[in-house]
Amino acid sequence: MFWFDIKDGATVPSLSWLTAFQNWKFRWPHWSGRYFIKKKWPNVYKVLEKDTAKAFEDALLEVKRDAVHSFVLYLSCVPILKVMQKHSNLKWIYSSWGSDLYYFKEFPAYRKDIEAVLQRVNYLFTDCKRDVQLAKDMGFNGTVLGTFPGGGGYDFSIANTLIKTPVLARKIILIKGYQGRSGRAIEVLKALEPLKRELKKYQLVIFGADPEVLSYIENHTWFKHLDMRVYSKSKILSHRDYFKTNGHCITIYRK
Repeated sequence: MFWFDIKDGATVPSLSWLTAFQNWKFRWPHWSGRYFIKKKWPNVYKVLEKDTAKAFEDALLEVKRDAVHSFVLYLSCVPILKVMQKHSNLKWIYSSWGSDLYYFKEFPAYRKDIEAVLQRVNYLFTDCKRDVQLAKDMGFNGTVLGTFPGGGGYDFSIANTLIKTPVLARKIILIKGYQGRSGRAIEVLKALEPLKRELKKYQLVIFGADPEVLSYIENHTWFKHLDMRVYSKSKILSHRDYFKTNGHCITIYRK
C-alpha cells in the first residue's frame, strides 16, 4: 500500500507501515520561512510549489496500483481529477469528510468541482448517511461501500470511564489548534494572553495544531511561562488519550 501525502506534511509514525511519497511539494525542500511567504506573498508561494497533478501522476506510474483511495474531496480529489480522468479505467474510491459535500455544495464554483469528481468516482464511503444522498443528488452513480464516522466512531463504554474529574476540580483548558476555515486557534490564544497571570493555575493543552499555530506559539515567549502541551496535526491523539484529556478539562475552545 502506498501513500501520496498530498499535504506533504511531517512524517506520521503511525503510518510507517505505508510506503510514502513525501518531500515532493516544493522546488527546494526544507527551506525556512515558507509560512511567512505564504501569508505575505501568496503568489510567490505558488511559484515555489510543484504541480500537484504531475507529482501525483509520477507516483501513480511508479507503482503497480489497483485503485486510488482519496480522503477529503477538495484536498485530495479536485487536485488530481484530470489525472484520474486520463486514467479512466483505474478504480477511484472517495471517502467524504466533514463538510465536504454539505457545506461546499452551496458555493457554485466549489459545486462544479464536486459534481465533476463525483461523476468520475467509482466507490464511496461517507461519515454520515446524509451525505450518501447528497452525493447521488450531485451525480455519483457508483457503489456506496458504507457509512463510517470519522476516525471509526467512539466507544462510549470506554470513554465514560475516563471522565472522572468533577467539573469544579478540573485544571485543563483544551484548545483545538486548527487555523483556517475550520478554526481560529490563534485568535483564541490572543484572547487568552491578557489572562496569562491567571492561567498559571491551569494547564493549556492544544491538539491538532496547524503549522501557523505552532509558529505563533514559538514566536511568543509568554507561552514559555505556562504549563503547556502542544500536539501538532502530525501527532495524532488516540481516542483514549483524547477522552482522557477531555475528561479533565474545564473548557474547550473551538472558535
